[in-house]
Amino acid sequence: MTTKKVEASTVTEKPKIYTMSFASVYPLYIQKADKKGRTKTEVDTVICWLTGYNLLFPGNT
Repeated sequence: MTTKKVEASTVTEKPKIYTMSFASVYPLYIQKADKKGRTKTEVDTVICWLTGYNLLFPGNT
C-alpha cells in the first residue's frame, strides 16, 4: 500500500468574519432584520436557537 504525502494548506489570513467580534456583528444583524421587516426579538430568538445561549438565564443552556 502506497501513501501519499499531503501538504498542508498555507493560509496566512483568516476571513474577515473570523476576526470580527460578535458585538460588532450584532448591530448589523439587527439592521438587516429591520430592513426585511423583522424585529430585534426575532433576531435574538434565532441567535439563541443557533447558539444555545439563554438570554434570561445565561448560566443555563
